[in-house]
Amino acid sequence: FSVVKAMATLTLRGAASAAARRDLPASLHRAAASATARRDVPQRIDTSGCTSLRLLSPALHRADAAALSALVHAASVSHSSRSVLIRPARIEDGPVCGSSLRSLRDASAAERAKHFHSIVALVDAIASARAPVVTAFGASVTGCGVGLATHASFFVASERTCLALPGPAHGYVPESFALYHLARLPIPGLGAYLVLTGAALSGPELLRTGIATHLTEAHALPALDERLGGAPTRSVSLLNQLVTDACIQPPARPLDETHALFYAREIETCFAHGSLGDIVSAVESGQSEWHQQVLERLRWSSPLALRLTFDALQRAASSGSWAQCLSDEAELCAAALTSADFRAGCHGLWASRGELRTAGAESAAEEWAHGDVTAVSDEELEQYMRVREGGH
Repeated sequence: FSVVKAMATLTLRGAASAAARRDLPASLHRAAASATARRDVPQRIDTSGCTSLRLLSPALHRADAAALSALVHAASVSHSSRSVLIRPARIEDGPVCGSSLRSLRDASAAERAKHFHSIVALVDAIASARAPVVTAFGASVTGCGVGLATHASFFVASERTCLALPGPAHGYVPESFALYHLARLPIPGLGAYLVLTGAALSGPELLRTGIATHLTEAHALPALDERLGGAPTRSVSLLNQLVTDACIQPPARPLDETHALFYAREIETCFAHGSLGDIVSAVESGQSEWHQQVLERLRWSSPLALRLTFDALQRAASSGSWAQCLSDEAELCAAALTSADFRAGCHGLWASRGELRTAGAESAAEEWAHGDVTAVSDEELEQYMRVREGGH
């Protein structure tokens, strides 16, 4: 989730051959042409083996997502590119966030829909690319950055990586574009815990849960471009070994109270329920400091955003199609921008009103349209969910 208005640009290495570029669909040509009209033009630098796409700023705009989709597609059909690496320009500490919600706040409904469908197209391009895609994120990962990571062939995290989805605390849905994966994490209830509370996972925790495929010390991340560039094949198994060899394992440290997975048993007990009301009741019944902190987070958050997020996660859990989940999440993200809670959350963030987050749950609740999750009717929920007839 990002409220910073910024432009995401990309530097392409190992760009598609001229023949591959001619094979691009007309819509992708138009996206690339639109991007070149901006000052931060995506650059294409031909090297061997690996196509490196570098995000120069954390937030994604529609033109950025469309241009990146075109570049991923071009690399996928190129005979010279064996793999694709998506990374921040500052790979060791560059954040990867979601959409620029400040710009979307005043956009038309049509513009919002086009923006989120461009994110879907980007994630789909990553997931469907003929060439294996590697994401290497060494700092904070939020919003649709989570979707980029989870749909890639490999996600390399470092000991500095921190993944979090704080949307409901700001009156909005998480915008992860990863609900299909989050609903299937190995610890029951962990996906719900992450999207409802905004709790963070560290790099080692991402590896333990299978969200990340590799873990390395942050200083080793810059070498990935060169190592992948020397790969002579698109074989996923060989590339997996190559990425593994490039990683330098951080010293193993036991989980402590500062890690979410330290409370794996409590998470399963409280969050592996089929209704949001049961989750809240389970947290309320706990007596530990962890239970009190989690309850405070839930009370700080928008009841509407919590309901929308949990219902979307439940639908993703029962869905057999990750592509359908992406499309549904795009519609939900666009619809949630129309809520009064989103506007209240924006005001609280952009006015730097710290008292909303420090004065207690009662103060936060006054900002939201509903007193608690039980006050959000099913009818109101359906207006936002945009459920397709005959869908999941």
